[in-house]
Amino acid sequence: MIIVKQHFDQGLTFRVLAEKNDVSYHAVRRWCLDYEIYGEKALENNTGKFKNMGIKLTTIKGPKDIEIARLNKQRKKKELELEILKKFDEMMRNLYQKK
Repeated sequence: MIIVKQHFDQGLTFRVLAEKNDVSYHAVRRWCLDYEIYGEKALENNTGKFKNMGIKLTTIKGPKDIEIARLNKQRKKKELELEILKKFDEMMRNLYQKK
């Protein structure tokens, strides 16, 4: 989960993360793609549990899944931008109220 978060939060490439954490490039890529499409549930360890706990993970992503992942990523980015702007707006209001 930490590796995936570093990819999305810090923008680190799959290759950099793989070398830094001593895992394969393909594993990092798979984790990040599954996270984009299925969310945190895709990264849970299901060892010894029922297979995939109700979600279907596939190695072949169709065009719809890729588009959904792209839109989810875009939505998350916009939500983060909005949150930052709200905090900035609140800081500015507090600054001007003190004067």
